[in-house]
Amino acid sequence: MDWHRNSVDFAIAKNTSRMIYMHPNGANVWPDVLLDLLAHANLMASKNSGGTP
Repeated sequence: MDWHRNSVDFAIAKNTSRMIYMHPNGANVWPDVLLDLLAHANLMASKNSGGTP
């Protein structure tokens, strides 16, 4: 399930921002999800700005 990528795509499509909260343990248990979310956000930012974020 790509809910984390979908949340970034939704915010871009609606021209808004969203706060994504996780309990501190979430970052420790699922670092791959957190890192993928940040990588996807950076990729989408560079695509939408025409440069690097």
